[in-house]
Amino acid sequence: MGSEVAKAKKRAESAFSEAVQQSYHNMAGVIPVDYTFRLWSRSIFEIYVEQWLTQLRSADAGWDWLDVSRRHKENKDVVVALFSRNRLSALCLIRASRARVLVRLLEGDPRPDCHMKGSRALLLLDLAATYGQRLGCGELHLQPVNDALAELYKTRFGFVDAVDGSGEPILKRSLR
Repeated sequence: MGSEVAKAKKRAESAFSEAVQQSYHNMAGVIPVDYTFRLWSRSIFEIYVEQWLTQLRSADAGWDWLDVSRRHKENKDVVVALFSRNRLSALCLIRASRARVLVRLLEGDPRPDCHMKGSRALLLLDLAATYGQRLGCGELHLQPVNDALAELYKTRFGFVDAVDGSGEPILKRSLR
């Protein structure tokens, strides 16, 4: 059983690495500034504390990302940091299963002068979709934190209202 878990973890890591490279390719020419995706680490935690915890954060977000990273260490769960110009621009929790990839949490830089505002969701949703495609998932699911964001995801990114397996409201989009 341990070798099957190790294989699944290796496959998820490979799929994520390929998704990052493909997403950079997908967004070439769309996003006019340099940016990088990085997986959660101790150094990201330190930057998060320095850059975000000194700011007033949205009542709809403001998650404890250290706790999120500790609680979500499954094979296909990833906490992704979006960086641009040495600035932590967004954090996102992506969870994959056999059938779907779920953007569980997405939080943008709380500072009002973030130059990536308006691009953060696009970049992270593209990364999540590409990761899901690499894993063979058929749908991208999203749990928006408020009605305004739900409307944005539906009008700008093509999501539709749905319910998940436990009856909770979600937004979804096909990856096929």
